[in-house]
Amino acid sequence: MIKKGLFNYANCYHWGYGTRKSYKKAFPIFKQLADEGYEGACFYVGLYYQNGLGMAKDYEQARRYYRRGVLADDAYCFNQLGVMYAKGQGVKKDINAALDYYQEAARLGDCLAYTNIGWFYENGDIGEVNIEIAKKYYKTAAEQGEENAQEALKRLGADEEYNASQTDEHFRAESQPKKKYYLINGSLVGKMESGRYYLYQDGEWKADDKCEIMDRLHGYDPSEPPDSPYSFGNSSIMNEIREISEEEAQEFIQKKYSDAT
Repeated sequence: MIKKGLFNYANCYHWGYGTRKSYKKAFPIFKQLADEGYEGACFYVGLYYQNGLGMAKDYEQARRYYRRGVLADDAYCFNQLGVMYAKGQGVKKDINAALDYYQEAARLGDCLAYTNIGWFYENGDIGEVNIEIAKKYYKTAAEQGEENAQEALKRLGADEEYNASQTDEHFRAESQPKKKYYLINGSLVGKMESGRYYLYQDGEWKADDKCEIMDRLHGYDPSEPPDSPYSFGNSSIMNEIREISEEEAQEFIQKKYSDAT
């Protein structure tokens, strides 16, 4: 209860609710709460470091606090990690990595993540330009009041079209990520239609609940010390990853089954 009250108090300074906006007063409260394990504050601390709100930018610190939020399924933290990869903030620009994080954020209900995915489809960042799919993503976000999505629909001449019934089966089928499989140091990893990663272990697919697989696929090694140049987006573990076909994945599973019996 006390931490919730402090969090609301910091929000008042951050947004200027009932007082003059002050990043300098809000940040130490957010940081104290985050360091004490209050996950909701991790997003704000990351945001301050990422955007240099009242301080110098520090992308590594931003990512570390977002990662804490991710472990608590904070949709906003997932989205901001996507932004960092999309813009190349402290990491090599990687649209596929950004899409992974946006999809997780969208799955958890962040409407801004839908807008960001729509932008990728509108601009052909993840394949061919697909305005119809982009509009569907924008509509989903706009229905939740996301202003950037509403502006995008106006730009595309579709601002009179959106309502909840517009999210149809075609959109869901066409916009779902395709299955992908990887071998990482002899371990089989699958990205399923939901967009989530799974590790094949002990005869079954186990969900990547802590996003460790996603991190490794995009070259981030959290086991490295904080000052290591290999801890943040450019680890040599990228050389250990090989994408394989679904047929190869099935052969791998069959072999594992045969070896076990």
